[in-house]
Amino acid sequence: MYKFCISIPVHEKFDVILDQINNINYFLKGTMIILHLSKSFEIKDEEIKILESFGNVYINSERVSTKWGHILHAHISNW
Repeated sequence: MYKFCISIPVHEKFDVILDQINNINYFLKGTMIILHLSKSFEIKDEEIKILESFGNVYINSERVSTKWGHILHAHISNW
């Protein structure tokens, strides 16, 4: 069972996402992380496998466009 759940809209570089996940896992033990990959975010299959290997990271299968100030729909989709 998880203590926390964090929704993250992803539109940055892959390394930025890894840093965020590692920080969350270090400071907030027992956290479920749900990623929403923006429609414009390009990610390789190998990178998805790395994200899924964390065990507490889930990738939303729905991908919608996001931009600064317009990400609420990505969070809602994660829930």
